[in-house]
Amino acid sequence: MSSRNVTIDDLNNSTLISYHPALCNGSAWSVNDQRGYSGTYRYCTSSDALSANISFTGVAVYYVSPNFEGSSIRFRLDGVLSENINLSTPPGDAVNRSRTRIIWSQTELENKLHSLELHPGTNVTTLNVDAFIITQADTMNTNSTSPIATAAAAAGVPAQSPGTTRLGIAFGVTFGSIAFLIFMGIAVFLAKRTRALNRRYSWTKPVPQLSANDQYLNNTDTRAFTQDSHDPSRRSLTMGEPEFVMRPLPVPAHGSFTTRGDFEHEDDSPRWTSKSPAPSHAPSNSHLLYGPSSSHGHGDVVSVSRGATFTSSRLEPVRKGTNPGY
Repeated sequence: MSSRNVTIDDLNNSTLISYHPALCNGSAWSVNDQRGYSGTYRYCTSSDALSANISFTGVAVYYVSPNFEGSSIRFRLDGVLSENINLSTPPGDAVNRSRTRIIWSQTELENKLHSLELHPGTNVTTLNVDAFIITQADTMNTNSTSPIATAAAAAGVPAQSPGTTRLGIAFGVTFGSIAFLIFMGIAVFLAKRTRALNRRYSWTKPVPQLSANDQYLNNTDTRAFTQDSHDPSRRSLTMGEPEFVMRPLPVPAHGSFTTRGDFEHEDDSPRWTSKSPAPSHAPSNSHLLYGPSSSHGHGDVVSVSRGATFTSSRLEPVRKGTNPGY
C-alpha cells in the first residue's frame, strides 16, 4: 500500500497543536525565528506542567527538532510514556545549531486515530515544540494542510525561514523579468538591422520592358543580308549620314573616246576628245587603234585619223580598276 507524509509545524499549521497551559507565565508561548524545521519553533519555560498535544491518523510518526544542548524531552503515544530523549548533539557530530534532525519516531502503527503528547524531560522546565511528520496511507485524509516531506529529508535538511524563501522567489522573478526584457530588446534590434540590410543591398531592381515604340527599334533600318556578310545591314537614321548617290557615267561625244585620266580629273580639269590636242600627261591609247589579229596570222595595222567618225559602234569607257594594266 502506498503512503504519503504530511507535516504539522508550529509555523504553518500551529492550530493543529494544543499547548498547555495556553498562556506561558501569563502570555503566549514564545517563538524563536532563528532556527527550526521551517525556521522557527515555540517554547515555554515554567514551573507548571507543560505539554503539547496533537491527534493524527496514520501508520507512522516522526518528531523533528534542532539540537538543544543539555535538554531532554519525553513522548506519550496513545497513553504510553517514553523515556527521556536527549536533545543534545549526538556524539561524533559537529555542533550545528541551525540543523534539524529526527529526535524520535514510531512506525508500524495501525492506520487509525492516534494521540501524541510532548512533555519536558526529567528535571527540565523548558518545553520546545517544532514539527511532526505523519505517514498516512493514500486512502486516508488528514485535516493538516502543511507541505508533504519525508522523514529522512526532515532529519538532514537545514532549516530555512519563510523570509529567506520569499526573498529567493522575489529575486528569481526579478532576474527572470530582466533577462526576458534584454532578450526581447536584442531580438527587436536584430530584426530591424536585418530589414535595413535587406533594403540596402537589394538586388531585385526591376528592368523596364522594351516597348513597340522604342527609339532603337524606330531608328534601326533592318535590310536584307548582303552578299558578303551574314549580318543584316543596319543603318541608323539618327546619325545624319547622307545616302550614297550613284552618279551616271559621262557619255562621250559621238565619234570620240575617253581615257581613264578623264574620269580621274573630271572635276578639276577640262574634258578633251580626239578632236582636240591631248595634253602631254595623257597616257597613250595607241593600243586601242590596233584591231584584233587575223585568224590567218596577219597582224595588219589599222590606222585611224583624228577626224574620222565611227557610226557603227561606240567605244565604252575604260572603268577604273577593271584593267590590270593600269
